[in-house]
Formats: sequence, C-alpha cells, structure tokens
Amino acid sequence: MNIKEICLEEIEIHTSLVEETIHCLLHTVIFLRHPKKVTPDDMSCTLLAPLTYAKCNIKSIDNDVRHSVDVFNRSMTNIGPNISRGVIHLSYYEVSEQKGFFGLTSTTQKVYFERWKIPIIVS
Repeated sequence: MNIKEICLEEIEIHTSLVEETIHCLLHTVIFLRHPKKVTPDDMSCTLLAPLTYAKCNIKSIDNDVRHSVDVFNRSMTNIGPNISRGVIHLSYYEVSEQKGFFGLTSTTQKVYFERWKIPIIVS
C-alpha cells in the first residue's frame, strides 16, 4: 500500500501560542482535505492576529483537535533550557474488513493512505 507522507518544516512558536497554532494548523489541513464534507466557520485568531482560518464546524473534529493539543503538550521533550520539541501526526485511513478461516471470523484493520507530520519547537 502506498502511503503519501507530508512533512512540514519545523515551526518554532512561543509557549503561549501552542493551542491556537495547533488548532489553526489541524483545522486548516482537515478542511483542505474535505472541503465538500465540512462546513467551515471563519475563526479569527486572538494571539496570532490578524490570521483567520477555516474552523471545521463538526463537534467531533473539534474535540479531536482539542485532544491533540493535550497529547502534544504531554509528549513534548526538552531539548534545551526553556525549549521543547514535539510532533503532531495527522493520519488518514480506510477501515477494511478481512475474513478469517472459512469466513467464520473477521477482523477490521486500518489501512493508512496519508500521513501528515508537523514538528513544532516551543520556546
């Protein structure tokens, strides 16, 4: 299976901008991948003003983005005095069902076709 991998250049941000930056990046990527399935709201950044992005107007996506911010904050590693590094991964996959022996059992498997890697340095 071919997996398309997109790796963004490392982004360096201040600690106070982590949440807003991740929200902006993830909502933008998700909207650009599914422009016909997602109805966006224009979201104006407060700390990154005058930046505006297309926020996906789906509660489950917003919850997943908020969860990603929490996971990112817990997974950062120190790389120097007052400097940390972390990576956000966004993956797209299809769920396939594989039949077992004589079709009596089946298992589901995630088949990944696209992965985004967003490295972030927080100072």
